[in-house]
Amino acid sequence: MSGNTVYLLKPTTFMNRSGDTVLHWLRQSNATPDEVLVITDDIALPFGKVRIRPKGSSGGHNGLGDIELKIKSQDYPRMRMGVGSDFPKGQQAEYVLGKFSEADLQGMDDLLSKASDACLCFCSRGLAVTMNQFNT
Repeated sequence: MSGNTVYLLKPTTFMNRSGDTVLHWLRQSNATPDEVLVITDDIALPFGKVRIRPKGSSGGHNGLGDIELKIKSQDYPRMRMGVGSDFPKGQQAEYVLGKFSEADLQGMDDLLSKASDACLCFCSRGLAVTMNQFNT
């Protein structure tokens, strides 16, 4: 994979319309879903945890659900970054769109470093190696 061009896509749509961006990119680049690494937050994981999977359900995540709907598949790699679940029932949107706590901000550098290292590993060494190295 060394020497290949890597593209970083950041949808400018609402999260629950992320599938439009992914589908557009797949069509424009003639890429396949297994060449894409979708990165998302995950309230089901503790803050700082990173989980990488080759495929799977949306797990209730609206962005992943829209991607699945638009590309008609659950078979694409995804990296979920834990943001924790320290919010009152029904306040998920406010929580993930709000400001991070001081404690979370102190751990942010480690989380972002781990996530960026996982992305580089995915691009240079592939999904299996990345999962073995970062799903601890």
